[in-house]
Formats: sequence, structure tokens, C-alpha cells
Amino acid sequence: MRNKYYIFFIAFLPLISLCSNIQASDKRPLKNRVLSLSRGTITSYESSKDTEKWSAKNLITERSHRGWRSKENEPFPHVIIFELAGNAKIDILRFNNIAHEAAYPGVSSKEVQVEFSTASSESNYEYIGSFILEKSTKFQEFSIQETTARWIRLSIKSNYGHPNYTELNKFEAWGIFEFKIFRVISYSIWILGISIILSAFGYYEFSAYVQKKKVMETFKKTSFKATILLGLILMSLGICLSVHKLWLSIILGGTTILLIFYFGLIIRPELINKKK
Repeated sequence: MRNKYYIFFIAFLPLISLCSNIQASDKRPLKNRVLSLSRGTITSYESSKDTEKWSAKNLITERSHRGWRSKENEPFPHVIIFELAGNAKIDILRFNNIAHEAAYPGVSSKEVQVEFSTASSESNYEYIGSFILEKSTKFQEFSIQETTARWIRLSIKSNYGHPNYTELNKFEAWGIFEFKIFRVISYSIWILGISIILSAFGYYEFSAYVQKKKVMETFKKTSFKATILLGLILMSLGICLSVHKLWLSIILGGTTILLIFYFGLIIRPELINKKK
């Protein structure tokens, strides 16, 4: 009887996970920094950088205080394109223009232009605005009309007079990610998979303790293997539906198919025995 309650608990955990994710998605999220390395932003293109240590990814991370620097003697404009983790409604832009003015007078960025696109990294950009940044000033904030973006193109058009280099320390965009039911479902699927795996380990470890068996003996059971495989299938499928790179989706999709095939091989003998 006790085992039945544990099985019910294992089956109910994924349902709780799914419902909590859908419920959370109905609440309007707080405005946050959508242009950030920690939130999945990647650099799609940068026309110029001094070295890898001065690349554009420094603009969107708090882990480095170095910032971005152009390649020596590279002509204006310096163009950088960022891809967000998903479509986001943005209404605030912030710039940190702290630069090495003592060593390189006039190296701070001056005029910058920002454009948004929801189509691709190469086309259909909407002009958002041009902004004049103060020399070597930490944070300058600009309010803009709320606009949806997936790709952000930053063009640095001038500096304060340095003939060889241009620097910018940080670039931020603040807003909210758009709610997408498909994304919530895909995230819920891999969370379901994790719930099933963790529940399976907990249940079978407890079962081994109650039956005074070695844990590894219970892990060899077909039911345990099938449960773990089911969790891995859901994890692989959910992540496959969540990622934005075609090649990664193909790899994860193939992994999911292989896991399903192996799952069939595991449970097939059990099904045949039940029919007999």
C-alpha cells in the first residue's frame, strides 16, 4: 500500500511543476535587464575589436570591468549586433562610458545609434535613436518608446578625439521578455523530466532502505531504468524545443529519438511478459 502512495507522489510531482510554470507565466514579470550575457544574450556580429579581451561581450556582462575597445585605426562606425534570448519589449537604454581617458585622451565613445529588429540580425531594423554620451561617465540612461526587439544593432559613430582607439564599457537594455506559450510549454517539459529523474532516485533509494537491499540492486530494475529514460527523454525534448540554434536543435532532436528507441527496447520484454 505504501508503495502505491509513493508512485502517486512521483506521478504528481511533474503535474505540480507544469501547473506552477503555467501559473507563473500569467503574471506580468518585473522589468529587468534583457540585454545581458547571463540572460542568454549573444554577440551576433562586431565589426571591430582590439583583441578578444576587449570583445563586445564585455559590454553585456558584469564579470568583466574591461569593456569594449575598437581595433587600432579602424574607421567609424563600429557596429555591434546582439541577439536576445527572445523577443523583449524595451523602453530604457543605459550606457557606461567609463574609459581609459588618462592613457588614451578622447577614447570615450561619443555618438551612438541604436536600432531594433525582430526579423533577423541582417535586416528590417527600426531606428530607435541617436545619443550623445558624456565623456568617461559611468551610467547614462535614456528612455525610449517601448519597442519590441530580438536583435539590437549598436553603431558607435564617433569618439572624443582619440585618433586610434574607441572604448565603451557597458551597454544595457531594460524591459520585459514577451510571454510565449510555446516557450512555457517547452520549459515545462524539461522541468518535468528533471522532476521524474529526481523522484525516481528518491523513491528507489528509499525502497532499497525499506527492503534492506543494496541501492545498486534497485537501480538495476527495469522499472528504474525506464523511469530515468523517460525523464531524460522529456529533458532532451524540452531543451530541444527551447534552444534557438538549428544545429543544436538537430543534435538534441536526434538524442531524443535515440533515447525513445532505447526506452522501447527496455520496456518491450516487460510488455511481452505481461501479455503472456
